[in-house]
Parts: sequence; C-alpha cells; structure tokens
Amino acid sequence: APIPTINCAFGGSRTWEVLAYMDEAVLRYRPRLVCYYCGSNDVNAGAPAEEIVANVTAFAERLRAALPGTALALCSIIRAPQKAEHWQLVDQANAGLEALAASLERCEYVDLHAALELPPAGSRQPDPAIYKEDGLHYLQEAYDTRFAPAIRPAVERLWGQLPGVAVARL
Repeated sequence: APIPTINCAFGGSRTWEVLAYMDEAVLRYRPRLVCYYCGSNDVNAGAPAEEIVANVTAFAERLRAALPGTALALCSIIRAPQKAEHWQLVDQANAGLEALAASLERCEYVDLHAALELPPAGSRQPDPAIYKEDGLHYLQEAYDTRFAPAIRPAVERLWGQLPGVAVARL
C-alpha cells in the first residue's frame, strides 16, 4: 500500500517457468509495474548465468511488447548462505541483470545485498540471522524489515515515472 499489489509468485519457480506462465501469472492483470524476483532456483539447478539472463531478457521483451508502458524492477539474485559455492555464478547473473536494467526505459536493477548482508556495508557476506535453517529462505521478519525496504525506493521511483498515476509515498 498505497500501490495496488498482486503477488503472482509461485514457489520453486525458475526463470523459464516464469516465461511459460507469464500470460496467466502476469500479463492477464495488465500491471503498471512488475517487480521481478527470480533466478535463485536456476542457480541451484545448475543453470549458467547466460541462460538466466537470457530468460529474464525474454521476460522483459515480452512484457514490453504486451504492455509497453509497464515499469520493471529487476531484483538481484541473493548470495544466500546456502549458495556459497555458487556465489560467482550469482554475481555473474546479477551483472547481466544490472546491464539489462540499464538498457531499458522505466527499469531499475535492485541490488538486495546491502540490505541482507552483515556489516560493514559492502561486506558481501549474507547475514545468517535472517534466514531459515535452510540458509536460503528468509524469516518473515527479514521480509518486513530488510527485503521490502530495499525494494521500496525503486518501486516509488518507477511508479512516479508512470503517466497518469499519483506519486505514491510508501
């Protein structure tokens, strides 16, 4: 709130699945802004960074073709403790997502790491206290106090760029 929101996420999803279900999970709602957070399960499945970025690029292109005025927030894939052996892959995919966002109008890359890591800022070390025992999924408190506030500024900026909408202060 105050931006009307629909959560279309589905657990365990990979980027190719988001593409496969895009019409029914996203486009049918004709959103003005999409917050895209996917790729973690691709990393766990062994997908290369290029494949992850290609799938997200295809999503962005389909979104623009179907809904040209829709804004897009691309969230980073997290360096969760469970992914420690894959952090290089995570970083490569995130570099591709950041470059993609920079190439698109009304699109922002949201680097979640600063909000989810141990101090000092820029440590690139995830804070294990915010994760469930699996080292991958967040505790609810982390969603409320870290994840959502990390996304909020980009959502506000993007929402404010949309024609015909009031600037929301979340």
